[in-house]
Amino acid sequence: MTSPQSDEVVAAIAALYGPGEPTLKAAANDLLTRFAASPNVWPVGLSLLDHTSVEVRYFAANMLLSKVRSEWHRTPPELRASLAQETGRCLFTLAGHPGAPWVVVNRLCLLTAAMACRTAENSASQSSLTTTALLDSAFQTAAGATEGNPGASMQLSVALGLLQSLTEEVDQLGRERQVAAQERMSLRTQDVLRLVDAVLSGHLGGGGDDRLPVVALRLLHSWLRDDATSRGVTAGYLAQSHSSLFQRVLTSLSSKDGTDLEAAIEVVVQLVSLDEANVKDLGAEENAVRMVLAAVAAQRGPLQQALAEDPDSRFAGGLCEVACTAAEHWWELVAQASKQCPEAVPVAEVMLTCVTDGGQGVAELALDYFSMLSSVPLAERPPALQAPLYVQLLQGLLKQSAYPPDFTTWQRSSMDADSFLRFRELYAAETLDTCYAVLGPAYLSALDQHLKAARSWQALEVALFALRSIAPTIKIRCLPVNGTPPSPGQEAVEAFFTPFFAQLERDDFLSHPLVGSSAASLVGAFGAWICQHPQSLNPAASYVLRGLRTSLEGKMPAVWQASARAFRSLCIKCYPHMAQPGPVEQLIQAVEASLPPLPENTSPSAVSADDRTTVNEGLATLVAALPSSDASRLGVRLVTPCVTSMGRLAGARDPPATALVTCLGLLSSSIRHLEFGRPEDEVKPCAALVQFSWPTLDTLLTTPHVQANGDVLVALGDVYTRAIQSLGPEVLPIAHMTSHLVSIFERYQHPDCVPPLVTAVQSSSESALQSQVDFHRGVFGAVSGASFGCLHRGELAKRPEVLGALFSLASAYVAQCPAVVASGPLLPSLIEAAAAVVRFQDKDSSKSALAFLTALLELPAKRSETRTMIEGALLAGAGQQLTAVLLVAAADKLPRQLLRLLGGVLYLLTQYSPAAVGVWIASTFADGAFLAVVNGALEESSQRLAGEVLQRQPPLPKRRFEAFVTDFASVCRREGTNDTLLAYQID
Repeated sequence: MTSPQSDEVVAAIAALYGPGEPTLKAAANDLLTRFAASPNVWPVGLSLLDHTSVEVRYFAANMLLSKVRSEWHRTPPELRASLAQETGRCLFTLAGHPGAPWVVVNRLCLLTAAMACRTAENSASQSSLTTTALLDSAFQTAAGATEGNPGASMQLSVALGLLQSLTEEVDQLGRERQVAAQERMSLRTQDVLRLVDAVLSGHLGGGGDDRLPVVALRLLHSWLRDDATSRGVTAGYLAQSHSSLFQRVLTSLSSKDGTDLEAAIEVVVQLVSLDEANVKDLGAEENAVRMVLAAVAAQRGPLQQALAEDPDSRFAGGLCEVACTAAEHWWELVAQASKQCPEAVPVAEVMLTCVTDGGQGVAELALDYFSMLSSVPLAERPPALQAPLYVQLLQGLLKQSAYPPDFTTWQRSSMDADSFLRFRELYAAETLDTCYAVLGPAYLSALDQHLKAARSWQALEVALFALRSIAPTIKIRCLPVNGTPPSPGQEAVEAFFTPFFAQLERDDFLSHPLVGSSAASLVGAFGAWICQHPQSLNPAASYVLRGLRTSLEGKMPAVWQASARAFRSLCIKCYPHMAQPGPVEQLIQAVEASLPPLPENTSPSAVSADDRTTVNEGLATLVAALPSSDASRLGVRLVTPCVTSMGRLAGARDPPATALVTCLGLLSSSIRHLEFGRPEDEVKPCAALVQFSWPTLDTLLTTPHVQANGDVLVALGDVYTRAIQSLGPEVLPIAHMTSHLVSIFERYQHPDCVPPLVTAVQSSSESALQSQVDFHRGVFGAVSGASFGCLHRGELAKRPEVLGALFSLASAYVAQCPAVVASGPLLPSLIEAAAAVVRFQDKDSSKSALAFLTALLELPAKRSETRTMIEGALLAGAGQQLTAVLLVAAADKLPRQLLRLLGGVLYLLTQYSPAAVGVWIASTFADGAFLAVVNGALEESSQRLAGEVLQRQPPLPKRRFEAFVTDFASVCRREGTNDTLLAYQID
């Protein structure tokens, strides 16, 4: 097939970038892709650099650039010279035209730099291609850009573009060539500094081109970014030896041009990022950083104007980046009084302005600055950077964290909900906590005044948020310690929060959903403090219950959710005061009265199942803390509504799945929290409620609609599993449960029927299982038969979890009662089914199958009587099939995390009949299925070595064998080289 020529390429470019049908664009893209891979790129691409179309010239330069980066090392020297000469001609022809398109010039600069840095310096005949030659050419071009030269602007653009492109291309080189190129570039660092200074000062031609300062600043940033080319140029060095350049860079920070400002920020951030430990002249560096801080401080007036016009001003963000970088690397200079830095306070005021008046993006950047100040102890800072600073910062954060005055819902708001909440919870909350650590009681006084002056729900809500933000610090610092008198800080906290919680029930705190939600969250956050101050418990709990009651009217779901979490927090943290039989029973009744009835139809509930569970967990925690008899009685009382509701639903013609799942979830949660009572209790608190609910569970299990619904079976299975884990199968009537679960599995193959069976087996002793071995063989036989039916019907691809469930049960029986599996007629079929699952290579089901095979093949080491049965099944045909599947799966796409598990199965397999295993391995390596998967990746010598290692007697140590299988798989998948396997030849 011939490569397309220039006319075809031009037409394809026009079709690709112009208007047209998608099919034509696809054809054009295909043609250009073929062209880019052909040798004709060199001559045709060069010829297109002179085309009249900007798009064609850009595309040609870009294709040549890709070709140089990938193939320059194998391009003949003569062609290299020709390509470099022609590219240079095109570039410098454009340099003589003031209106030349910059996108093309920039691509040609990259192309020239790519050629130069990839050409050896010692090739005299190719000297025009080298890094040194490019540097000379760039500076000569810049020298010719004098005043009065009409092409000066473009000449400077080319010179700066060549130098900038050289830094980019050198970054992509291999280490050895990169070091050599950077060494030559470093010799011209002073020339770069002088050139950038001349461009910024306008001493060269092209003074009217606004693009040149940006290009010059970006060149400076790129050149100084790497120590190898910067040659120790630091902020201190520039301020001393190139003071005019340093001042011009700082002046650029005041630029209103976005690109100019971005470039200046990059340079200044780079210069001040040097840590004190890495400087040679500390005094010079500190003076330079002071100059940077002074430049930031001088922008306060322009900053206020910029923020008034645009709160998200990039100008403000740039100042924050510079100030934060200085504070991060020079925190002592920025914040330590002993450094006597006069710019420290003005810079902090600039950052305060950004917090108070900026948008949240700007405020986030500014808050990083105050975080950096924490590196210096408060007592070592200037007085203005102590408490007065944090008083102002607190006010700024209250303003910034408040919801907008016109806020109604997020759907109608112009703000992004995720961004606003992230700012509050990640940035504002942390800084508010810092403010409290500095201000102490003054923080609470300020918020007290704010609450009293609040005239809007927004002002009220943000004060509650600010109080919640300090909960972690109060928990650490202000909770009383036994035998220790209260500190002034503890007394101030108690004096504020005791009356605060006492008045919490007033209507103001439920005046708006977000206020109610914030108040409830505050209660939850202060649960530990409330436990130590029980006088606040009743009003706090009453407020939370009032918040829960809002769900009865279907209003304020945010209040309900926050109240549910707060209720759970109070129950968990304050149970020593709350866990008394009478009050707990009253609380259960109060909560029931505060919640809408449990759902009994398909209508959406005002309260989600998760939120109901949250409240239930709080109550269950209190019940579990009661004495055994009371816990048993109130545990039953707690679950009575959901058990009663399930009983009614079970008798319905078409019970709604959502309602049943909700009730079952509440029951499971109650069992889990009541599993552990007091140490002295002989009976677990959950025993009574399991006994109470078991008949209803059995009734549900026999309901046809329940049997057919997978979601309900998941929830029902979770309850059974939880009950068996808590109490053990010996004390539960599980025979009825087992029979019905098996029956449902046989009919529907719901994999969620199996986990309770697995738990029952794992929780039983071998003697108990052995006494009913025929029953368990019947159970396992029924589950196996239904699973095999799924396999034989070709449903493995759609329902691999069914076979996964089977092998989970099989593994449990192998571990607890091997006679159920290893001595039965199902064993060969089980091994073949496991092989089929591994062949399918689904992660979860394959893991279950491999785990079963591992447990089965390890069994004779523990029970020698099982060896004959297992070996017989393998030699009857299952072994050869299994070996082939394991090797093919390893070579194919079995998830990598399962390869060691697969290797362990292969290792165990070789322990049975080494001679037979050798035949199976050789047969697999010669089989078409294996060869098709490997497709030549495994060399013949590597295949022989693999056969030897896999059959070696005595075998490699198990972990070494597993490592070999992993490496073998990598070679077969072309992820590793054949040489990898040679390391195992000498083992």
